[in-house]
Amino acid sequence: MPERYSAPQYHITESPIDGLSRAALIQRAGAGGEFVFLSTDGHGELPTRQIDEGLARQALVHCGFDNDAGGNKLWAQVKEAYPRAEAIVRERPPSGGQGLERCATRHAGARGGARLETGG
Repeated sequence: MPERYSAPQYHITESPIDGLSRAALIQRAGAGGEFVFLSTDGHGELPTRQIDEGLARQALVHCGFDNDAGGNKLWAQVKEAYPRAEAIVRERPPSGGQGLERCATRHAGARGGARLETGG
């Protein structure tokens, strides 16, 4: 993580179970620091108030959306709402079309933690 992002890391997921999975992966990896976990609750509405708060605090905002039409739609909404925000990144499970919670469950137990891909 770049040094300029010294505030808590914000993690946005599509559903509450994805957020819990992400939190478990982060804890299992032994990551220190403060984390904020948010969800669109499956309804596709971005938590813009909390994203704005995170950006104001110079936090790095991780968008952990699925590799499917719903996840791509949410990412498009993020890019439209925050076109110049360098502190917002998209992370995806390494296998296409699979949700984070399934990826986390399969990989975390066998390998000690799932790898997330970052990109746009």
